[in-house]
Amino acid sequence: MSGFDFDAFLKSAVRTGDQITKAAIEEGKRAKERLSLKRAVDKELKKVNEMYRKIGKSYYEKYKSDTMDEYADTMEAITDSLGVVDDYMKKIRELSE
Repeated sequence: MSGFDFDAFLKSAVRTGDQITKAAIEEGKRAKERLSLKRAVDKELKKVNEMYRKIGKSYYEKYKSDTMDEYADTMEAITDSLGVVDDYMKKIRELSE
């Protein structure tokens, strides 16, 4: 007979399978934690962007008629875009009647 020890081979294969399973589980946990942290970052950045939006809107409302402001061109573009949006909304309402 050959010197092949099937029981030792089987034990080694099981041990290797267990190690692979444990490594996969650990990697899954790390991936889940990374995803959770990325979601938390996204949530906080959305809050920051909303605050930026509020500041910008407030600034626009306060200074939109100030032609000497460094943002005068941008404010004019915003006013123009809001006019276009109003026109589109009127057309939508007309189509909905």
